[in-house]
Amino acid sequence: MTPKEYAKELYLKFHFAIPAIADEWQEGQNSAKECALIALDEIYKNNTDMKKNDYFCRVAKELNKL
Repeated sequence: MTPKEYAKELYLKFHFAIPAIADEWQEGQNSAKECALIALDEIYKNNTDMKKNDYFCRVAKELNKL
């Protein structure tokens, strides 16, 4: 899966979990991005494989573009 595809998939998982919390669509979108970035940060911190860390950095960049 490409970093862009993984970013979109991760974002959508959080986006559909958050709507009850968010009053507005934009707020829900921002919350979903933030949650996905937090999850990626945790994966990155607990991973010692530099190749995988590079992949997760690229996923984070793609998330920020959404």
